[in-house]
Amino acid sequence: MANQIAEFFQAYPEAEAVDAIADHINQFWTRRMREDFRAGFAGDTGALSPLARKARAKVKAATPG
Repeated sequence: MANQIAEFFQAYPEAEAVDAIADHINQFWTRRMREDFRAGFAGDTGALSPLARKARAKVKAATPG
């Protein structure tokens, strides 16, 4: 799903696209989805597009609550 979001924003300048992807994930994905996204690609980000990979670093960590 992150790659699909990244595909949508690929026409944007890179920095703007990365921020927009991370913002979308932070706003609309559940805490569990964000944590799975961050943890699931911790060692191998090869399945992520370059934009999604860069946005991953800006996705908020899940906080209890």
